[in-house]
Amino acid sequence: MFKTKEIENILDTCEKREHALSNLSKLSIEDTDYLLFISKYKDCEITPDIRIFGYEEALNANNYITKEYPETAESVWQIGNTGIGDQWFIDKKTQSVLFYDHDQGEYDNSEFIDMEIKFYDFVKMGFLLRSLEDFLDDNTSYDTDIVEKEFRTRMNKISPELYEKYPYNWI
Repeated sequence: MFKTKEIENILDTCEKREHALSNLSKLSIEDTDYLLFISKYKDCEITPDIRIFGYEEALNANNYITKEYPETAESVWQIGNTGIGDQWFIDKKTQSVLFYDHDQGEYDNSEFIDMEIKFYDFVKMGFLLRSLEDFLDDNTSYDTDIVEKEFRTRMNKISPELYEKYPYNWI
């Protein structure tokens, strides 16, 4: 019903940069999958809730955070946002993807939700969500309980309790 893909296949659906970037010294992230993405691809909207910034936009967003919220900038790197203004980050120490609900106002490290996944699994999760979105668009008649159970199982195969941690309700 829903499909996950390997990251190389997933990223091929994103728009490639004309020339790959080789000097990523301005980025303070060690996640190799994120660095692969940022060096080879432009921004990529996987779903309305998961939009990953390209290199230039990531630098601009993080320069703003460094200027306005230097303590927060020491611990997180913004990688994207959602269509409603929430934000996605990577924890600089653990390399774990974090979610920030913009309705909370000013940044406070205690308010980030740790998704407990790395960038690779974040991308897999995004495309699994896209697969669900496509299914719901294509099917007007389905058993909600069956769809939710299958989707929950797939999400939690990516990481235990990921379905429960995900901040939006898709079904």
